[in-house]
Amino acid sequence: MQNKFLWGSATAAYQCEGAWNEDGRGLTQWDDFSHNSELNVNKVTGDEASDFYHRFEEDIKLLAESNQNTFRFSIAWTRILPNGYGEINQKGIDFYNKVINTCLKYGIEPNVTLHHYDLPLEFAKNGGWANPTLIDYFVEYAKVCFNAFGDRVKLWVTHNELRYYAHCSYLAGNYPPNHKLDFNTYVKVMYYGMLASAKVVNEYRKLGLDGQIGIVSPAASVESLEDTNEAKVAIENAELYYIRSIFDPAVFGKYPEKLIEKIKNSGIDLMSLS
Repeated sequence: MQNKFLWGSATAAYQCEGAWNEDGRGLTQWDDFSHNSELNVNKVTGDEASDFYHRFEEDIKLLAESNQNTFRFSIAWTRILPNGYGEINQKGIDFYNKVINTCLKYGIEPNVTLHHYDLPLEFAKNGGWANPTLIDYFVEYAKVCFNAFGDRVKLWVTHNELRYYAHCSYLAGNYPPNHKLDFNTYVKVMYYGMLASAKVVNEYRKLGLDGQIGIVSPAASVESLEDTNEAKVAIENAELYYIRSIFDPAVFGKYPEKLIEKIKNSGIDLMSLS
């Protein structure tokens, strides 16, 4: 697998599975938003989506027929642990076992994401990723998945694009909880999210599983139309807060010193809740 060129497709559980209230699945922050928020102006939900929950074999077969050899999909945390913690939902385990086994049946390498934005509702109501208590819950959820699926899944992702999740949730305000320009919480979500990712990677290593694990994040250069001192400061801030806040801890295991200094100078206390 490591030496094979992989070309395929990617989905997220809430965007494709549907079956939002079937077989013991718990509620997520997106269920709450799509069903109850007045900000859902188009009244669109993921209740049915593309019905992957019932049509996964058909979809995976189409991947193989189009000569794709990998499929990145996310596990819905609340299908495995309906409350986000505690009792395991065996029907959720069974579903993802069927998806993984079907991938292998058609020669598709499963690439599994643990968190693709669909946070369990109870956690979302208690501060989400700005609350450091979520870290240990995420680790326990990941361990359940590793133990259930790690014998066949060789590619794992901790978070999908944590930066976009934090930006849309706390700066742009178009993702729940729909905060706008809440930079204080944005920084905490990025920090605790990366700490959770690192701890999950460490747990995977301790299990001695034969696979690869990391985080998915977009990378891009930061440019400006102006060559002013203000623009240079903005470029540096963007690189630190949007890019290096992900890649430095993922690669080097620590935050950039300049970023730590800027966070302190902004009066943001990473050890307190939002």
